[in-house]
Amino acid sequence: HAQPKRVFGCVLCIQAQEPITTTRHRFEIGNAIHVQLGGQSRKIAAQPLMRIAAQRVDASGAAMDPEPVVVAQGGSKITNPTAAWTGTEYLVVWEDAGTNRIYGRRLAPDLTMLDPTPIALLRGNTPDVAALNGVFLVVASYEQPPENRLIYSQRVRGSDGAILDASPGAVGPDFSLYPRVTA
Repeated sequence: HAQPKRVFGCVLCIQAQEPITTTRHRFEIGNAIHVQLGGQSRKIAAQPLMRIAAQRVDASGAAMDPEPVVVAQGGSKITNPTAAWTGTEYLVVWEDAGTNRIYGRRLAPDLTMLDPTPIALLRGNTPDVAALNGVFLVVASYEQPPENRLIYSQRVRGSDGAILDASPGAVGPDFSLYPRVTA
């Protein structure tokens, strides 16, 4: 009997959720998308819906799951996904640029959701995450007037998703844009 393939990694992507698959009767007015149905114009979306999807891959880069798993979905402002692995769970984090918040969601090894809804972690942009000894460290830059951009961090326990810090800690100098963290 053949050995099951081992998971080599998890690929994340941002996908647009197109509300209709045809462009035949679709047109735009301003930033709203309209569709012509039965002689009537109907507004269907002001912004494209976006989603973050995850898919496991093997050592050759081949997808191990028939379809990606949707980790988060929302408006056009969700961006910059990244993930880390503790050895027992993933934490996928992303930025909601509309609210300047970093969110996260834990996934089991088979990519089932461990959290029913995303966890609000800290304010900021351009997140990164790493894991060590069952704890995730999430970092992000956050702009504070007047024109200062600092790096903040927040720890998350992998086993239950608990936020371990009472408030995010400042860890970087002014004008820091793209934080990176490794274990």
